[in-house]
Amino acid sequence: MNRFSLPDTPGDGWFRIGDKEITTTAIVTALLTVPLLAYAIRPSSIDGLDLRAEPLRDWELWRLATWPMANVPNLFVVLGIVMVYIFGREIETMLDKRRMAWMFGLTVVVPAIVGAAVALVFDFGLAVAGASIAGLGIIAAFTAAQPMARTFLNLPFWVLGAVIVALDVLRLFGARRWAELSVVVASVVVGGLAARSFGISPLEQIPSIPLPPFMVGASTGSVTRSTRGSGRPEEGEPHRRRRRWARSECAGRHGPPARQGRCGWARFADSRGAKAPRRIQQEAASALIFRPAGIRAP
Repeated sequence: MNRFSLPDTPGDGWFRIGDKEITTTAIVTALLTVPLLAYAIRPSSIDGLDLRAEPLRDWELWRLATWPMANVPNLFVVLGIVMVYIFGREIETMLDKRRMAWMFGLTVVVPAIVGAAVALVFDFGLAVAGASIAGLGIIAAFTAAQPMARTFLNLPFWVLGAVIVALDVLRLFGARRWAELSVVVASVVVGGLAARSFGISPLEQIPSIPLPPFMVGASTGSVTRSTRGSGRPEEGEPHRRRRRWARSECAGRHGPPARQGRCGWARFADSRGAKAPRRIQQEAASALIFRPAGIRAP
Protein backbone atom coordinates (compact mmCIF):
# COMPACT_ATOMS: atom_id res chain seq x y z
CA MET A 1 0.00 0.00 0.00
CA ASN A 2 1.45 3.32 -1.07
CA ARG A 3 1.43 5.72 1.88
CA PHE A 4 3.18 8.57 0.05
CA SER A 5 1.57 10.44 -2.83
CA LEU A 6 1.39 13.83 -4.46
CA PRO A 7 -1.70 16.05 -4.07
CA ASP A 8 -4.54 15.85 -6.58
CA THR A 9 -4.57 19.59 -7.27
CA PRO A 10 -1.78 22.19 -7.14
CA GLY A 11 -3.45 24.06 -4.30
CA ASP A 12 -3.45 21.16 -1.85
CA GLY A 13 -0.57 20.17 0.40
CA TRP A 14 2.94 19.64 -0.91
CA PHE A 15 2.48 15.88 -0.62
CA ARG A 16 0.33 13.37 1.18
CA ILE A 17 1.20 10.71 3.73
CA GLY A 18 -1.69 8.30 3.90
CA ASP A 19 -4.80 10.47 3.90
CA LYS A 20 -3.04 13.43 5.55
CA GLU A 21 -1.99 16.36 3.41
CA ILE A 22 1.35 17.85 4.44
CA THR A 23 0.82 21.59 4.18
CA THR A 24 3.20 24.49 4.61
CA THR A 25 1.95 25.03 8.16
CA ALA A 26 2.55 21.37 9.01
CA ILE A 27 6.13 21.55 7.71
CA VAL A 28 6.85 24.76 9.63
CA THR A 29 5.36 23.26 12.80
CA ALA A 30 7.62 20.23 12.42
CA LEU A 31 10.66 22.47 11.95
CA LEU A 32 9.78 24.26 15.19
CA THR A 33 9.24 21.01 17.08
CA VAL A 34 12.34 19.05 16.06
CA PRO A 35 14.77 21.40 17.93
CA LEU A 36 12.95 20.58 21.17
CA LEU A 37 14.01 16.96 20.77
CA ALA A 38 17.47 17.94 19.57
CA TYR A 39 17.98 20.10 22.66
CA ALA A 40 17.03 17.20 24.93
CA ILE A 41 19.63 15.01 23.24
CA ARG A 42 22.35 17.64 22.91
CA PRO A 43 21.69 21.18 24.22
CA SER A 44 24.44 22.72 22.10
CA SER A 45 22.70 21.56 18.90
CA ILE A 46 20.61 24.75 18.71
CA ASP A 47 23.43 27.21 19.46
CA GLY A 48 23.75 28.30 15.85
CA LEU A 49 20.07 29.10 15.32
CA ASP A 50 19.23 32.08 17.52
CA LEU A 51 19.41 35.72 16.43
CA ARG A 52 22.28 37.62 18.06
CA ALA A 53 24.24 40.67 17.01
CA GLU A 54 27.77 39.26 17.40
CA PRO A 55 27.34 36.32 14.99
CA LEU A 56 25.67 38.62 12.47
CA ARG A 57 28.80 40.76 12.46
CA ASP A 58 30.62 37.58 11.40
CA TRP A 59 28.14 37.17 8.51
CA GLU A 60 26.17 34.27 9.99
CA LEU A 61 23.16 35.47 8.04
CA TRP A 62 21.21 32.21 8.23
CA ARG A 63 20.22 33.25 11.75
CA LEU A 64 17.80 35.77 10.19
CA ALA A 65 15.64 32.79 9.17
CA THR A 66 16.44 30.14 11.80
CA TRP A 67 15.82 32.07 15.03
CA PRO A 68 12.25 30.69 15.50
CA MET A 69 13.77 27.18 15.59
CA ALA A 70 16.03 27.94 18.58
CA ASN A 71 13.51 26.44 20.98
CA VAL A 72 14.26 25.32 24.52
CA PRO A 73 11.52 23.12 26.01
CA ASN A 74 9.20 25.26 28.13
CA LEU A 75 5.52 26.10 28.30
CA PHE A 76 5.70 29.39 26.39
CA VAL A 77 7.57 27.82 23.49
CA VAL A 78 5.03 25.00 23.25
CA LEU A 79 2.17 27.52 23.30
CA GLY A 80 3.94 29.48 20.56
CA ILE A 81 4.21 26.37 18.38
CA VAL A 82 0.54 25.57 18.98
CA MET A 83 -0.46 29.12 17.99
CA VAL A 84 1.63 28.93 14.83
CA TYR A 85 -0.08 25.67 13.87
CA ILE A 86 -3.66 26.72 14.69
CA PHE A 87 -3.62 30.17 13.15
CA GLY A 88 -1.24 29.24 10.35
CA ARG A 89 -3.61 26.47 9.30
CA GLU A 90 -6.53 28.91 9.23
CA ILE A 91 -4.58 31.42 7.15
CA GLU A 92 -3.42 28.73 4.73
CA THR A 93 -7.04 27.86 3.91
CA MET A 94 -7.43 31.47 2.73
CA LEU A 95 -4.17 31.42 0.74
CA ASP A 96 -2.44 28.33 -0.62
CA LYS A 97 0.73 26.42 0.18
CA ARG A 98 3.10 28.67 -1.78
CA ARG A 99 1.74 32.00 -0.62
CA MET A 100 1.62 30.65 2.93
CA ALA A 101 5.33 29.86 2.66
CA TRP A 102 5.94 33.49 1.69
CA MET A 103 3.74 34.60 4.59
CA PHE A 104 5.91 32.65 7.03
CA GLY A 105 9.06 33.95 5.37
CA LEU A 106 7.99 37.58 5.56
CA THR A 107 6.90 37.40 9.21
CA VAL A 108 10.21 35.79 10.21
CA VAL A 109 12.93 37.37 8.06
CA VAL A 110 11.73 40.98 7.83
CA PRO A 111 11.40 41.49 11.64
CA ALA A 112 14.80 39.84 12.08
CA ILE A 113 16.35 42.29 9.61
CA VAL A 114 14.74 45.20 11.48
CA GLY A 115 16.00 43.96 14.83
CA ALA A 116 19.49 43.30 13.46
CA ALA A 117 19.64 46.77 11.93
CA VAL A 118 18.62 48.41 15.22
CA ALA A 119 21.16 46.36 17.17
CA LEU A 120 24.05 46.97 14.78
CA VAL A 121 23.40 50.66 14.15
CA PHE A 122 22.80 51.67 17.78
CA ASP A 123 25.06 49.01 19.31
CA PHE A 124 22.26 47.41 21.33
CA GLY A 125 22.26 43.87 22.59
CA LEU A 126 20.20 41.40 20.58
CA ALA A 127 19.05 37.95 21.63
CA VAL A 128 15.89 36.69 19.94
CA ALA A 129 14.87 33.05 19.73
CA GLY A 130 11.87 30.80 19.88
CA ALA A 131 8.43 30.25 18.43
CA SER A 132 6.75 32.34 21.13
CA ILE A 133 7.92 35.54 19.40
CA ALA A 134 7.75 34.18 15.86
CA GLY A 135 4.07 33.37 16.37
CA LEU A 136 3.19 37.05 16.89
CA GLY A 137 3.34 37.75 13.16
CA ILE A 138 0.94 34.90 12.39
CA ILE A 139 -1.41 36.05 15.14
CA ALA A 140 -1.37 39.56 13.68
CA ALA A 141 -2.09 38.20 10.20
CA PHE A 142 -5.03 36.13 11.46
CA THR A 143 -6.39 39.09 13.41
CA ALA A 144 -6.24 41.25 10.28
CA ALA A 145 -7.93 38.53 8.23
CA GLN A 146 -10.64 37.72 10.80
CA PRO A 147 -11.04 40.88 12.90
CA MET A 148 -14.43 39.81 14.28
CA ALA A 149 -13.51 36.21 15.11
CA ARG A 150 -14.43 35.19 18.65
CA THR A 151 -12.34 33.48 21.29
CA PHE A 152 -13.51 30.83 23.73
CA LEU A 153 -14.45 33.69 26.09
CA ASN A 154 -16.66 35.19 23.35
CA LEU A 155 -14.32 38.16 23.11
CA PRO A 156 -13.16 39.52 19.75
CA PHE A 157 -9.90 37.82 18.89
CA TRP A 158 -8.19 41.14 18.29
CA VAL A 159 -8.56 41.84 22.03
CA LEU A 160 -6.70 38.64 22.91
CA GLY A 161 -4.07 39.39 20.27
CA ALA A 162 -3.60 42.90 21.64
CA VAL A 163 -3.12 41.54 25.17
CA ILE A 164 -0.51 39.01 24.01
CA VAL A 165 1.45 41.66 22.12
CA ALA A 166 1.12 44.19 24.95
CA LEU A 167 2.61 41.74 27.46
CA ASP A 168 5.69 41.24 25.28
CA VAL A 169 6.01 44.98 24.64
CA LEU A 170 5.79 45.83 28.35
CA ARG A 171 8.29 43.13 29.28
CA LEU A 172 10.87 44.25 26.73
CA PHE A 173 10.26 47.94 27.38
CA GLY A 174 10.81 47.44 31.10
CA ALA A 175 14.06 45.58 30.41
CA ARG A 176 15.13 48.29 27.93
CA ARG A 177 15.68 45.62 25.28
CA TRP A 178 15.18 47.93 22.31
CA ALA A 179 16.38 45.60 19.57
CA GLU A 180 14.12 42.76 20.74
CA LEU A 181 11.26 45.25 21.08
CA SER A 182 11.76 46.30 17.47
CA VAL A 183 11.47 42.64 16.42
CA VAL A 184 8.14 42.27 18.23
CA VAL A 185 6.71 45.49 16.78
CA ALA A 186 7.95 44.62 13.29
CA SER A 187 6.41 41.13 13.55
CA VAL A 188 2.98 42.59 14.27
CA VAL A 189 3.26 45.24 11.56
CA VAL A 190 4.52 42.81 8.92
CA GLY A 191 1.81 40.26 9.78
CA GLY A 192 -0.96 42.81 9.31
CA LEU A 193 0.55 44.24 6.13
CA ALA A 194 1.08 40.77 4.66
CA ALA A 195 -2.53 39.77 5.33
CA ARG A 196 -3.76 42.90 3.60
CA SER A 197 -1.29 42.65 0.72
CA PHE A 198 -2.19 39.01 0.04
CA GLY A 199 -5.84 40.04 -0.15
CA ILE A 200 -7.25 38.18 2.86
CA SER A 201 -7.89 41.16 5.15
CA PRO A 202 -11.05 43.29 4.84
CA LEU A 203 -9.54 46.13 6.90
CA GLU A 204 -9.13 49.10 4.60
CA GLN A 205 -7.24 50.96 7.35
CA ILE A 206 -4.25 48.70 6.64
CA PRO A 207 -2.37 49.72 3.48
CA SER A 208 -1.93 47.13 0.76
CA ILE A 209 1.64 46.87 -0.48
CA PRO A 210 2.11 45.54 -4.04
CA LEU A 211 3.95 42.24 -3.84
CA PRO A 212 6.19 40.76 -6.55
CA PRO A 213 4.46 38.31 -8.93
CA PHE A 214 6.58 35.41 -7.69
CA MET A 215 5.07 35.91 -4.22
CA VAL A 216 1.47 36.41 -5.25
CA GLY A 217 1.52 33.86 -8.06
CA ALA A 218 -0.45 34.04 -11.30
CA SER A 219 -2.42 30.84 -10.78
CA THR A 220 -2.94 30.55 -7.05
CA GLY A 221 -6.70 31.01 -7.21
CA SER A 222 -6.46 34.11 -5.08
CA VAL A 223 -9.43 36.40 -4.75
CA THR A 224 -8.82 39.95 -5.89
CA ARG A 225 -11.02 42.97 -5.44
CA SER A 226 -12.17 42.96 -9.07
CA THR A 227 -13.07 39.27 -9.18
CA ARG A 228 -14.58 39.26 -5.71
CA GLY A 229 -17.47 41.38 -6.85
CA SER A 230 -18.37 39.38 -9.94
CA GLY A 231 -17.68 35.85 -8.74
CA ARG A 232 -16.07 35.07 -12.14
CA PRO A 233 -12.47 34.93 -13.31
CA GLU A 234 -11.14 37.87 -15.23
CA GLU A 235 -11.00 37.85 -19.01
CA GLY A 236 -7.97 36.16 -20.48
CA GLU A 237 -7.31 33.88 -17.52
CA PRO A 238 -6.21 30.33 -18.38
CA HIS A 239 -8.73 27.52 -18.27
CA ARG A 240 -6.94 25.76 -15.41
CA ARG A 241 -7.27 28.81 -13.20
CA ARG A 242 -10.99 29.01 -13.94
CA ARG A 243 -11.45 25.43 -12.78
CA ARG A 244 -9.55 26.11 -9.57
CA TRP A 245 -11.59 29.28 -9.07
CA ALA A 246 -14.83 27.30 -9.25
CA ARG A 247 -13.48 24.83 -6.74
CA SER A 248 -12.41 27.49 -4.28
CA GLU A 249 -15.66 29.40 -4.70
CA CYS A 250 -17.79 26.58 -3.32
CA ALA A 251 -15.35 24.40 -1.41
CA GLY A 252 -13.71 27.29 0.43
CA ARG A 253 -10.40 25.62 -0.19
CA HIS A 254 -8.22 28.46 -1.42
CA GLY A 255 -10.43 31.52 -1.19
CA PRO A 256 -11.64 33.60 1.76
CA PRO A 257 -14.44 32.24 3.95
CA ALA A 258 -17.01 34.35 2.09
CA ARG A 259 -17.04 31.71 -0.61
CA GLN A 260 -18.38 29.18 1.86
CA GLY A 261 -21.48 31.25 2.50
CA ARG A 262 -22.30 31.62 -1.18
CA CYS A 263 -22.90 27.90 -1.68
CA GLY A 264 -25.78 27.58 0.76
CA TRP A 265 -26.27 26.40 4.31
CA ALA A 266 -26.49 22.72 3.41
CA ARG A 267 -23.11 22.49 1.73
CA PHE A 268 -21.55 24.62 4.45
CA ALA A 269 -22.84 22.20 7.08
CA ASP A 270 -21.91 19.06 5.14
CA SER A 271 -18.31 20.22 4.75
CA ARG A 272 -17.94 20.26 8.55
CA GLY A 273 -19.69 17.04 9.42
CA ALA A 274 -22.10 16.60 12.29
CA LYS A 275 -21.27 19.72 14.27
CA ALA A 276 -23.63 21.63 16.48
CA PRO A 277 -25.91 23.99 14.50
CA ARG A 278 -24.90 26.92 16.71
CA ARG A 279 -21.23 26.39 15.86
CA ILE A 280 -22.06 26.25 12.14
CA GLN A 281 -24.04 29.47 12.34
CA GLN A 282 -21.24 31.23 14.22
CA GLU A 283 -18.67 30.16 11.64
CA ALA A 284 -20.92 31.27 8.82
CA ALA A 285 -21.54 34.63 10.47
CA SER A 286 -17.80 35.11 10.89
CA ALA A 287 -17.33 34.27 7.21
CA LEU A 288 -19.78 36.96 6.13
CA ILE A 289 -17.34 39.75 6.98
CA PHE A 290 -15.64 38.96 3.70
CA ARG A 291 -18.83 39.33 1.62
CA PRO A 292 -18.51 42.24 -0.80
CA ALA A 293 -21.34 44.60 -1.57
CA GLY A 294 -24.05 43.13 -3.76
CA ILE A 295 -23.82 39.54 -2.49
CA ARG A 296 -26.77 38.46 -0.41
CA ALA A 297 -26.60 36.26 2.64
CA PRO A 298 -27.42 32.58 2.02
